[in-house]
Amino acid sequence: MVCYHVVHTFFWYGLSVLDPMLISVSKDIFRVLLIAWALCVHYKKVTTFFALWKVPVLLLCVLIIWSVCISLLQWTSLSALIVGFKYDIYPLCILCGAVYIWHMYPHIVQYVQSTLTTSRIIHIFLSILCLGLLWQWLKVVFPDIFMGIWYGPVWDYVLGQQPPIWYRTWPWWWMRLQWLFSWPNNYWFFLVCIFSLCLWLIHHAYVWREKQDMWLRMALWCAFVVSLAWTLSRWAWIWILVQCLLYVWYMYPSYKKYLVWLVWCMVCAFLLIAQQKIWSTSAHMIAWIEWIGAFMSNPWGYGLASAGPSVHWAGLYLPENHYLQILLDVWLPWLVLWLWVLFSIGYKLWSARFSFSKQEQVILMLFGFGVFGLLVEWLFLHVFEDSMVNYLFLVPCGIFVWSLLEWEKEDTLLVS
Repeated sequence: MVCYHVVHTFFWYGLSVLDPMLISVSKDIFRVLLIAWALCVHYKKVTTFFALWKVPVLLLCVLIIWSVCISLLQWTSLSALIVGFKYDIYPLCILCGAVYIWHMYPHIVQYVQSTLTTSRIIHIFLSILCLGLLWQWLKVVFPDIFMGIWYGPVWDYVLGQQPPIWYRTWPWWWMRLQWLFSWPNNYWFFLVCIFSLCLWLIHHAYVWREKQDMWLRMALWCAFVVSLAWTLSRWAWIWILVQCLLYVWYMYPSYKKYLVWLVWCMVCAFLLIAQQKIWSTSAHMIAWIEWIGAFMSNPWGYGLASAGPSVHWAGLYLPENHYLQILLDVWLPWLVLWLWVLFSIGYKLWSARFSFSKQEQVILMLFGFGVFGLLVEWLFLHVFEDSMVNYLFLVPCGIFVWSLLEWEKEDTLLVS
């Protein structure tokens, strides 16, 4: 992802030799070709994979076919169809594709499992967070160098223009941390995804009294808190508190009675931040009412690329709500089908959870908390169209899903 950001910004905004859309699409095309190549080379394993994952695969195929058909009936152009597919359907393809790739190449997963210790995971997370803080500091200290390479002036993110050297929503707003993402919302989406995992890694220092890497865990906690606070996002803190509620409820059921205090803190934080950004809150509410009216006037859907980030190309509506985006694009039953793909994968894991070790069950729940945080975030934003967020979270999630259910594949082979 770091290489992608450097190539995307330097070769387009710095040298103006490559179209940014070409760079972005080539990354996704490479992954599609990789999966197609795995299908051709390991075609004998396709049957076993389909036997285990037929429900989400069939649901995804039906969703793709219907989405394309309803878009063609609405006279959607080919370019708009591709853009809408990337924003609405492709994240599900990334998740299912990750499960499939690791089904084809189990030795890679086994190698990762044998080498990726808890300490190394901490180092990876800490390196990601510290790199973001270092990059921001360098831009503050050496602004002329960075603006000479590829960055633009201090401002909001504008599609098709140079990314701002310092991101600010409005001229009077503070500088916000965005790491190497296009803007701060994308970065804190990623932070929300990994929060429960980070909390578990940090908390183990107290449970097991692992003194040898205590400082690493504390450094991870400090870097995470600073990074999250620096994004200046109200929704990030709200859904971090939601994950805290889930974490305490699952890990420490005897403390459930104290959760009411966390709920109270969450409500107070929400009201405080909403009052500080009243203009943004009211704009969200007005937009939801407007776009619900748009759906009622044409409940059959407007076709892919009619809503959401597609508005920058050919869309009509920007609902700031991922569910309304899909609802406006492909109609209510297909929004249900979209959610059913995620539910079918989650249900398969949940039904098999007692076959896993205690630690695997814990990690499974932590991944689930991250997914739940995203599902709630989609009520207010639609940043999950960013492929950096998709790949950084859904690919590891797919690896973990496959590795947990490897035992089921072996049982199926024995029975056959």
